[in-house]
Amino acid sequence: MSSYAAYPDYIESDTIEDICKKISCHNELDEYYTKYYYPKTFNKALAVSYYKSGNRYVNDYFGIAYSDVSDSNMIAQNSALNNCNKYGKNCEILLVNNRFENKDLYKKLTRSITPKASTSNNSSNNVPSKPQIPFNAHAVGNSWVCGINYYKSGNFCRRVPTNASSTYTSNFFYCNPGFTKSGVSCIKNKTNISSSNNKSITKTTTSKSSSILVMFFNESGPTILFWIALVLFIYFISPKSSSNKKPRKVVITKDTPEIYPQTSPKPKPKPKPKSKPKKNSVITSLKQEKVVIPKPEPKIEPINDDNDLVSSETLDHMNELGLPVAELMFQDAVSFLTDDNGTPADLDKAFSFALKSAGMDFDEAKLLVGTMYLLGDGTRKNEEFAMVWHLKATLSSNSKVRDSAKHMLEQNHFYTDRLREFGLD
Repeated sequence: MSSYAAYPDYIESDTIEDICKKISCHNELDEYYTKYYYPKTFNKALAVSYYKSGNRYVNDYFGIAYSDVSDSNMIAQNSALNNCNKYGKNCEILLVNNRFENKDLYKKLTRSITPKASTSNNSSNNVPSKPQIPFNAHAVGNSWVCGINYYKSGNFCRRVPTNASSTYTSNFFYCNPGFTKSGVSCIKNKTNISSSNNKSITKTTTSKSSSILVMFFNESGPTILFWIALVLFIYFISPKSSSNKKPRKVVITKDTPEIYPQTSPKPKPKPKPKSKPKKNSVITSLKQEKVVIPKPEPKIEPINDDNDLVSSETLDHMNELGLPVAELMFQDAVSFLTDDNGTPADLDKAFSFALKSAGMDFDEAKLLVGTMYLLGDGTRKNEEFAMVWHLKATLSSNSKVRDSAKHMLEQNHFYTDRLREFGLD
């Protein structure tokens, strides 16, 4: 008989969170457990898929099922296993109702795995040891990078704070739109705080803007009306020649005030000097005259970031490692937005890297470029270009990028005014 003295008798709201501190969990396991499993009272089951990677266990997928029919625990277990086996590698039932169904699996996941000691042959041959990879991280070359929604803190990977996220190739986190980085947290912008105080106004505007978005977007993507509106938008913002402008009709009534042309007085002729001016008088006359020296217009020099851009040799090395170059350039752009204290660092370089990443069709960079155009950060403020980039971001397959772009379209009055000009309000 095996002893399970430290085995918990029932589950808690933070049970999965405690397990994920010792293994690398799927990024949505704790969220789904808290929202859809723990609140249910009976006839529920949770299956997890796991495998051993080095000196740790990795949870790559999971399945949750519950039923309102009484005495249907087996139905819930079979459904949870079927959901887990769709994408999981090795699925087993972990929880049934409010208890641990598989005690051996719980013990296996929560205990630490001791790494194997290196042999004497490796030390004698001077073979370099592999880096110690912490939990919720993966190896990249001779180093390691934290996983999705985790950031590097010393020699550990910590979960990103609320209202923040991180990518698979990043060791740091960045705040969601509408939030600003402050230390190791994301605080809400002042504009968002003021808008939350006017809930009644926000509800009416969001309901109107959401109805407009339904006309332009559906489940399959942009509608025909969206492309018609885009063509009209490009037509109206394109410059038109002055010859096409019709003369404005002016209706004159008795109440119209008369406008008299202002005639400049004729200059009086200067009296001729009676005697020749002296040399000193010439100098004084030059001093009395106002000499207007035109000021040279400031030259707009392009951003010279050749020293900060990734070299071709580095790009080739990154391609050999299989790293996404466009995503890494976007991460560099985010790193230039703020420094460790949360103050603006180098917006020009951030915009340059973001624009290059967006040109490589990286969706998160499209959203960032549109926002920087809208705010005038790192470039001249151009709301037309901002709207075009935000419209491109709504076509993203990434739900967070797509929802953020739609949120920008809904909240920005310039966009809604443009749509109103088309008669689409």
